[in-house]
Amino acid sequence: DFGLQEAISDAIESGELDLGEWDLTEINSVQSQIVAGVNYDFNVDIADGKDDFAELDFVVNVAAGDDNEKTLLSYDVKDEQSFIGA
Repeated sequence: DFGLQEAISDAIESGELDLGEWDLTEINSVQSQIVAGVNYDFNVDIADGKDDFAELDFVVNVAAGDDNEKTLLSYDVKDEQSFIGA
């Protein structure tokens, strides 16, 4: 669950998403890459319950070692649209 809420909060703060209660509606894909730990690249669909939806990519790094510290590395809002007139 780590990463999704952080990416949504950052996207709202930067104006890339409208203020709202955005929730996961579908996981489109997840890819992993072994680096200093493991990077997980998520592509998901989200909706705010007010007729807006978006596609969101975000990358989370899970550090190697006992602590498994998680860090949001990046996010990208692919598309925000409205169900009305879409």
